[in-house]
Amino acid sequence: MLSFTPIAFLVLIGVVEGVSPSMEEASQTLGADRWHTFRTVSLPLMRPGLANAFLLGFIESLADFGNPLVLGGNFNVLSTEIYFAIVGTVADPAKAAILSLILLSLTLGAFLAQRRWLGRKNYATVTGKGDSGRNAALNPGLRWTCYLIALPWAAFTLILYVLIIFGSFVKLWGYDHSFTLEHYQRAFGVVVRNGPPASSWAGSRTANTASPSPIPPR
Repeated sequence: MLSFTPIAFLVLIGVVEGVSPSMEEASQTLGADRWHTFRTVSLPLMRPGLANAFLLGFIESLADFGNPLVLGGNFNVLSTEIYFAIVGTVADPAKAAILSLILLSLTLGAFLAQRRWLGRKNYATVTGKGDSGRNAALNPGLRWTCYLIALPWAAFTLILYVLIIFGSFVKLWGYDHSFTLEHYQRAFGVVVRNGPPASSWAGSRTANTASPSPIPPR
């Protein structure tokens, strides 16, 4: 879920900026406090964005393969189990199909839960003139609470990706931290065998090298 936080943020930022400040000002002018205004005006208008961000992050997290494979260690998830059921030592397509159905049912369940939460309501702001209101400033305590939640989250995500880059330059992550470029040479190198090339970075050159030369007629 950490790696998809920026995607959820991009979904939510447009929704939050789309809430009309004049409606919040009207609510406070009529005597409502900030919490009541947020609960009865701002939150209902942001509900579709919150639901879409949750659905997108949930589905992408379930189907994510690269992050669990690199960072998961011995902890397996559905996507990695499906992959290894197909390309593992003992191929088991039936197991992969069953796990895929479980993954599909979870994603469909999240989608149906989102649709049920939103209901059949139409979320739109109708005003008779251009919106010229200003967004209310956050309470200092609430602002620092948001900082205390967001900054450690961002730092932890950054540390994870820095560790991935660090692990690509050491021989054995966690045991031997001596510098090496062996992993990059193995990843981007071209090995020509009887079958297709082991790397797709050198497409045509490898194909020409692996193909037999024609025998001239006598």
